[in-house]
Amino acid sequence: MFDDVWFMDLSKDAKILWLYFLTKCDHAGILKLNVKLCQIQTGLNKLSDIIKELGNRIVTVNEQIYFIPKFLEFQYPGFPDCKFKAARSALEILVKYDLVDNQGNVKLSCNSLVSVTEVLPNTYGIGISIGNGNGIGKIDEMEKEKKPSLKQRKLDLIEQRKEIFFQRVAEFKDQYPSDMISQFCDYWTETNKSGSQMRWEMQTTWEFGKRLANWFRRSTTDIKPKYHATDF
Repeated sequence: MFDDVWFMDLSKDAKILWLYFLTKCDHAGILKLNVKLCQIQTGLNKLSDIIKELGNRIVTVNEQIYFIPKFLEFQYPGFPDCKFKAARSALEILVKYDLVDNQGNVKLSCNSLVSVTEVLPNTYGIGISIGNGNGIGKIDEMEKEKKPSLKQRKLDLIEQRKEIFFQRVAEFKDQYPSDMISQFCDYWTETNKSGSQMRWEMQTTWEFGKRLANWFRRSTTDIKPKYHATDF
């Protein structure tokens, strides 16, 4: 890393933040950044300016979530068509954040798609992780044909998460009318345009009990009375 030209040209603060991102991200290259904690642990300020210096090595998913595309190639040579067990889990995380298309291409922005092996090819590292960058993680063609497509895996994942949602809501079935629970589920399990996330998954906060209570309160207060005062 320290011999890489790109890394050498970074400022001291950018080098520190890059090392911080690499050591704090999960196995999919995703980091949920706690700004205050990061400032305490690194002694850095003005993180937004430093992140800009790192350029497209860091992809901003939202205000808190950041993604390091190069991390995938380094960890899982041949991603997503590789044998490493952790790569499957990493792919599921990327699907959740809508960071890959149906062919496994990584989204660097809403209008930019590249394969992982094409992402920043001039950066350091030749895949010296468990795959040694020599292709031993590649899946042969017969095995690849047996695997479901990424599009199908996306659909399977969303259905699995829907089932988990329904199970959690069912815990409150004795407290609320069945038609209200059905409407609640229909509304909150609606997916975004890409079909990768449901409405409830895109909320910054979520508690099933409180959401159901609020839904019930609104549904009852919105009911118009059948009679007027003058009828009595």
